[in-house]
Amino acid sequence: MLLALGAALLLTLLVLAVAISQLPSGPVVGGGLEVLLVAGFSIFFCAAAVWLVRRFAGQLADVPPVWASYLPDATAALPFLLLVMLVYKLHPTDPSMIFGVVLLLSVLLYGIAAVARRGTPVLAAFAGTLLVEYCWWGERSYLGDKATALAWFAAFGLGFLAVPFFLRRRLLDKQVPWAVAALSLPLHFFLIHRAVMSVWPNDVPGALAAIGALPPLLGLIVLLREIPAAAPFRLNRLAWFGAATLFFITLIFPLQFSHHWITIGWALEGAALLWLFHRIPHPGLRVTGVALLAAVFARLILNPEVLHYALRSPTPVFNWILLSYGSAALCCFAGVRLLAPPRNQVLGVNAPALLGTLGTILAFALVNFEIADYFTPAGSWIRLEFSGNFARDMSYTIAWALFALALLLAGIRQHLRAARYAAIALLCVAFVKLIFFDFANLDQIYRIAAFFVVAVVALAASFLFQRFLRSNSASKS
Repeated sequence: MLLALGAALLLTLLVLAVAISQLPSGPVVGGGLEVLLVAGFSIFFCAAAVWLVRRFAGQLADVPPVWASYLPDATAALPFLLLVMLVYKLHPTDPSMIFGVVLLLSVLLYGIAAVARRGTPVLAAFAGTLLVEYCWWGERSYLGDKATALAWFAAFGLGFLAVPFFLRRRLLDKQVPWAVAALSLPLHFFLIHRAVMSVWPNDVPGALAAIGALPPLLGLIVLLREIPAAAPFRLNRLAWFGAATLFFITLIFPLQFSHHWITIGWALEGAALLWLFHRIPHPGLRVTGVALLAAVFARLILNPEVLHYALRSPTPVFNWILLSYGSAALCCFAGVRLLAPPRNQVLGVNAPALLGTLGTILAFALVNFEIADYFTPAGSWIRLEFSGNFARDMSYTIAWALFALALLLAGIRQHLRAARYAAIALLCVAFVKLIFFDFANLDQIYRIAAFFVVAVVALAASFLFQRFLRSNSASKS
């Protein structure tokens, strides 16, 4: 019976999809009768899901195959796919009719969740709503009614956050609705931010992030008062809403002062989650914080498009490079302190060593990009070149030597063997570059000056290393 019903519903979906594909292309102001047709079948799909839940209550989980238990939720979520097809077929400039059906579907799915005490209908409603919203924005963000879309985005973001609180007597023991509530505004923020800047361009975008922090903060306060201390999964809910609050707080500064707000926001959010782990010891906060910092590292170091983020800065040193790479490096070093033992193991990895390595590489990249930016002609993209300009080439060599000295000092001070070996290796690379590449392009006077500077750094490094070896031997004896 389940297979027959699933096949019938799938066939209905395919027939509707073929009918939509035969419609003439838009754009239209609303969605036409087609949207009303999808709304009618949405009610039919959700009614079928309710019937399935009531008819096989308590039996679906035991019926093979395994997917049978998720058939009611998948059935109710199918109309979202039809709405996506209508978005791309009709190109509606006013999304109200499309989003109205999305609202109807979401209400019906939440009703199923409340009646059946299931969390997956909530996830289906949230994922389907986001899918339709992002598809409409990507298709009609330039010509569509952005003010109306903004109202819908805000309504959906706040609605998904608030509904579990109103249904908490029936959904308190389900984790999915509360996770969706915490993620709702952060995942809607991109849409809300773009729509606000399109409708009301302003010079204080950071204020929007500050306002966005208030609803999850209020939710966190309510959860602290309403959920008993012995309730299951209480720590999970507090961690989710605390992370959502910190997400908006850490976005205020990068949104207000930088065009590279996504990267800086990720870095600040990663450090903030590691700080929150000290207050709410949920392992997911620690894992997510380290993952965000690793993603920032990949975005800034492994991304070849980083050289095309912006043209050559009009001011040396104090520019987007310092803000982006400096913030990311400082957040990694803050993570080293926040994950000191016994909190250092994250998924079997020594997190402080990993974050320290990432922060050091980011700091080294910062030095090199600042030099490249300074010597790049105005109005051009940043170029990393190591020959053809003796001043730039020597700047790299001297900067590498000084960075190696600073790294050696840090390794001695913190008793980090890997940092000391890395400093010695970098100093050797600087010497090789100086002798085999730089000397060939330098005049006699510049050769003497360059050799003198690097030699002084090497002597200082050897002196420090000898002092460290002697003090280390004395402490052992």
